[in-house]
Amino acid sequence: MTQNSDPTLAKWLAKSQQVLGQPAERQALAAVAIAVTSELVKERPFCLWMIGGLGAGKTTFAGEILRALGLDPDYPVTSPTFTYLNEYQIKGLWYAHIDLYRATSGFSLEELGFVDSRDFAGYLIEWPAAIDETTDVLPPTHLLQIETGKTTEERVFKLSKVRSK
Repeated sequence: MTQNSDPTLAKWLAKSQQVLGQPAERQALAAVAIAVTSELVKERPFCLWMIGGLGAGKTTFAGEILRALGLDPDYPVTSPTFTYLNEYQIKGLWYAHIDLYRATSGFSLEELGFVDSRDFAGYLIEWPAAIDETTDVLPPTHLLQIETGKTTEERVFKLSKVRSK
């Protein structure tokens, strides 16, 4: 896989979930999610690998992407850490939110049934390092790096498009 340095894929800055109680910060994060989502939906299905440390805001951002896709703003988006997968139906399409934090060596998406599951319009994957890069199961269409900004409350979001060899 190679990273594409497409100039339309950019870098954004937003406040983290720690200060998201304030409307301005929520709007800033929602605006970043809308921009990212507008790139994701150009692929079907899209597969976004979200990369960031513990507490970086991957689940929070997954929720914002799902809301940008049309999920009811009051519908709770929770981490699928213990279930591996949460599914969301939005406007007649299904989306998968996958968290592989607990995956260990020898972990297989095939054994969990991801190959045989429903047709998803998109995948949001947290902790994708558990996926064997040689497999054809859920290769990324995009990578999203979430890093701490100048303060611990800020996050920098870097989106890049990935193409298979």
